[in-house]
Amino acid sequence: MSAAVETRRAEVVVSVLEELAARDGLDQALGGRDAVSLTALLRFVARHIAEPRYCKLMCSLTHRLLDLYASVVGISAQVRVPIHRWVGQDAFLFRITCCFDNPPHFDSPG
Repeated sequence: MSAAVETRRAEVVVSVLEELAARDGLDQALGGRDAVSLTALLRFVARHIAEPRYCKLMCSLTHRLLDLYASVVGISAQVRVPIHRWVGQDAFLFRITCCFDNPPHFDSPG
């Protein structure tokens, strides 16, 4: 997983993530990371979460990483900064998705 992230190529990382998920190895690959490798993964997610072709996978990965690392997020500034940026983007995308799923209804004037 770390080698894929180091390539900085979204296609490579996404392929590895999908393969790990298919083999039920995603949690093991995501767990046990130090601050440096976690930060590299978080930066990748933050960079690609808004891309339509990767959005669903990145949002799912976001939730998994938050579940795994919620207890250590505040400990390292190196980890905290990308997470704050990333969670903000995730919330923004969630609001946009909700708008498309439930578009506002406007009353026509009088």
